Amino acid sequence: MSRVAIIGAQGRFPGGAPEPEAFFQQLMAGACWAGPVPPERWSAARFQATEKAAGKMVVEGGSFLDPDVQGFDPDVFGLAPEETACLDPQQRLLLEVAWEALERAALDPAALAGRPVGVYVGGFTTDHLLNQFAAPARGGLGRFSAVGSTLTMLANRLSHVFDLRGPSLTVDTACASSLSALALAVRDLEAGACSLALVGGASVMLRPEYPLAMAAAGLLARDGRCKPFSVRADGYGRGEGAAVLVLKPVAQASADGDRVWAVIEGVGQGHGGRTAGIALPHGAAQQEVMARVLAATGLDPSDIGYVEAHGTGTERGDAVEAAAIGAVYGRGRASALPIGSVKANIGHLEAAAGVAGVIKALGILQARCLPPHRLEGAPSPAIPFAALGLRLARAGEPLGASRVAVNAFGYGGSLVHVILGPGPPDSGTALGAAPLGEVLAGEVLVPLGAPSAPALAEGCERLARASTPPIR
Repeated sequence: MSRVAIIGAQGRFPGGAPEPEAFFQQLMAGACWAGPVPPERWSAARFQATEKAAGKMVVEGGSFLDPDVQGFDPDVFGLAPEETACLDPQQRLLLEVAWEALERAALDPAALAGRPVGVYVGGFTTDHLLNQFAAPARGGLGRFSAVGSTLTMLANRLSHVFDLRGPSLTVDTACASSLSALALAVRDLEAGACSLALVGGASVMLRPEYPLAMAAAGLLARDGRCKPFSVRADGYGRGEGAAVLVLKPVAQASADGDRVWAVIEGVGQGHGGRTAGIALPHGAAQQEVMARVLAATGLDPSDIGYVEAHGTGTERGDAVEAAAIGAVYGRGRASALPIGSVKANIGHLEAAAGVAGVIKALGILQARCLPPHRLEGAPSPAIPFAALGLRLARAGEPLGASRVAVNAFGYGGSLVHVILGPGPPDSGTALGAAPLGEVLAGEVLVPLGAPSAPALAEGCERLARASTPPIR
């Protein structure tokens, strides 16, 4: 059984929630943020068509962050203007989210310099690299173009900026990338290869080529929306965002007085092997990975109160995954197991999809209740929910058992499954483990500093949101 604690988390998702707690409230409200392609990205009209045609797609949009994904304060991270100009927005997002995740773990990023901290990041698409290396842009290539664009730098940039000396890996298993990164981080923490780990993923959509190719392969929904487990499922809707988790061995987290958001009790990986097509799911392989992870924890299927499914909204993929979940967790239960997928709310974040599912799971464990699965239309008739012992999660229903599972798979066949449990009941004596208004009782002067005025203002806002009652 794995005993690795999640002691901090932060994300940037469609909908603009400033921290995981607000994101969870948005999910509780059943919100969805799919919309048209922002004109700052590419001209949707130029590439859109009503039927398949060369160089065209029948996809109307996706789930986007604020269009200004280039916005960034380089002074915070000690980056020169020339280097910042070449920086992939995915690197920018990860730097910001990693900093905030460490703050939420009550860790000073500067104090980690020189320590064996590992960085494990899921990466997949390379829109920014295509922008930098396209034929019309060749004249602008410079000494920072490669380090600003390649996938390896998603992890290596964090290690370099924060001076972290542990393993530093960018992992590409497509849509399973960030959960694959999580599995590697847990392995290294348990082996003592690092004492702390940052795990994350990022996805930003800047160009039309990826959706053109995915639409041609029949992977994308026409309306740009993920509709998991729905009769209307017709492919997935692409989304963008970034998220980072902070991991530490449970024993060390307890000794350090950290707030433990959740414990990773089991994680495992696998592959579907040879199927009829490399992008087609393999139900028996999915079932085997889930069963192996569950067995390694020593838990019973009834100990799992909810499964956050990969749930892309492809008719075949949803049915295969639901059958695997039902075979491992559903059949023989006293009552049907609730399942759902955050992709119905924020789209499919591809490299960041798995860690987005984990952040939703953290909210469930903290609140001990489930957000509704956002279902468009009726449930899919291709999924025999009752026979599988499954049902879709209802708004605000209590978490029936103390653990949750998160599932992911990539279109190349990679499989990852994670089981999360609650933190120790006595966790959280460090600053940051309780609302600051409880820690700082009465009139207290809190000195704050930052490398720039914008960073200071944003830090004050985050501190005020974290305090109860609000800090003035």
